[in-house]
Amino acid sequence: MNIEKTKWAKNFKEQCSFQYAEAIKIATDPTLRVAIFLSTELEEPVWAVSAMRGDMVTDFWLDAFPTLELAKKLCKAMKWGHVEYGKDISQHYEWD
Repeated sequence: MNIEKTKWAKNFKEQCSFQYAEAIKIATDPTLRVAIFLSTELEEPVWAVSAMRGDMVTDFWLDAFPTLELAKKLCKAMKWGHVEYGKDISQHYEWD
């Protein structure tokens, strides 16, 4: 799969062009795992899809969705292994 031709990559570039190169680097890592968790950092709660480093969740969001089902659908389409944490991820979070 040429990740840069995916809908996800095109949307990411449009929404967050200054982090696009880093996102592509992360997304093409064959060992990538992501965490899906409910975030209340924005106005409305969203299900964030965040890159993981080992067993720790990073603050680099690859995407966010209004529902868990949509977040899981992206992970499946992109072939990203994922871990679901629900709402409380504080013990798994790695602050940069």
